[in-house]
Amino acid sequence: MKINSSSFFSEGEYLLGDSAFSSESNLVPAFKAFPNIPLSQQKSNFNLKLAQARISAEHTIGLLKNRFPS
Repeated sequence: MKINSSSFFSEGEYLLGDSAFSSESNLVPAFKAFPNIPLSQQKSNFNLKLAQARISAEHTIGLLKNRFPS
């Protein structure tokens, strides 16, 4: 069953994912690095910023889990 992503996202809104996901209309994955083929500086910078945002989100979730254990 395919879900219509337009019911969840407005124009200009996207999900960011890791390189295991494939690119879709509202999903922007990290760029995959292949052996012996370096990523461009722009792609490498995108992956770095994506990783930094993901780490911040993971830390926030950890803090909330410690504050509200269940």
